[in-house]
Amino acid sequence: MLIQTGIIDNKEVLYLFISECKDWFNFLPDKNWLALVISNKNEIPQLESVAKKCLNKNVLYVCGTGEAASQIDDEFDIEIVNRKIIENSDDYQDTPMTVFDSRLDEALWYAIFTAVHDTEMITKIVCINLTPEDLKTEIEDLVTKMNTGWIPEN
Repeated sequence: MLIQTGIIDNKEVLYLFISECKDWFNFLPDKNWLALVISNKNEIPQLESVAKKCLNKNVLYVCGTGEAASQIDDEFDIEIVNRKIIENSDDYQDTPMTVFDSRLDEALWYAIFTAVHDTEMITKIVCINLTPEDLKTEIEDLVTKMNTGWIPEN
């Protein structure tokens, strides 16, 4: 189930710990959302399925973070291209942007303050945690700090 971890910059920050929710994809929003996917190396086999499920729910933007940040970005890009091949289309205008940063604090800050979509307003940041470690408290703490103007150090 989705758990609200805060509201910041007119965006609701939600948390989804998929190891505790087998039908997690049913809780994803249908519009105006960004996926912040958190994965380490052990969860790489799940990424194809996660990409398909998020794209099926009209995700506007994807930020990958964790040890597998680059692989998250790659997996979403591969699925986007595969769908365009099936559609026989080379128009990528309305496809989700994908980015990655291995640091959770940097990725979350980017998702909240920098990520924008060309035609839709992002109103929800859904932190999809694939790792076995529950990161809800860490994300809540980061959102609280960011609400006071905190910026991650380089």
